[in-house]
Amino acid sequence: MTHPDLAITYFDVDGGRGEAARLALFIGGIPFKDDRLAFPEFGARKSSFPYGKIPTLTVDGVEIAESVGINRYVATLAGLYPADPIEGLRCDEILSVAEDMSNLIGPSMRMPDGEAKQAAREALVANDYPRVFAQLARRLGDNQWFVGETMTIADIRVFVFLRAFAFGAFDHIPTDLVPRLAPTLAAHSERVLAHPKIREYYAARAAARHS
Repeated sequence: MTHPDLAITYFDVDGGRGEAARLALFIGGIPFKDDRLAFPEFGARKSSFPYGKIPTLTVDGVEIAESVGINRYVATLAGLYPADPIEGLRCDEILSVAEDMSNLIGPSMRMPDGEAKQAAREALVANDYPRVFAQLARRLGDNQWFVGETMTIADIRVFVFLRAFAFGAFDHIPTDLVPRLAPTLAAHSERVLAHPKIREYYAARAAARHS
């Protein structure tokens, strides 16, 4: 099958809003240019992006912004988006919830280190994330995956966000927050991480960092 010429532009981090699209394309065996930006480079190029932010996906020379649409498109190419319209709708729901979770942490990311930032993060731990994790865990229920019988982009997107907690990406947020508040979500993340292509992807990333 011939695929379009693709490039994902995002920060040089193994997480965040651009990571699910990278993973989906890697799982699907679809070639793409992985355009990773250092933070100063993003600052220099910010005005060139459609809405002044990343990720963007360039498809045959046309640059597209906004991560939910990007994730849906690349997942469709990779066979990670449901063919059934109702299941697709459910998948979009989870993608949107993942964006909501990311948006909760956003304001504190722009704060300087100090008491105000610590207080904002502690409020997330005490109030916002327990509520959202409980809602998301109810949606998962006793199922292995959020939608259908196989892994979809919805599972990958939630995994990417929750993985950041375990790695201590956010100061003042405990690394055991997810297993403590939502053990079924933690188990779900382990299932996603057990996928052979995801393990291969992160092994390659680790090797690249140490080369």
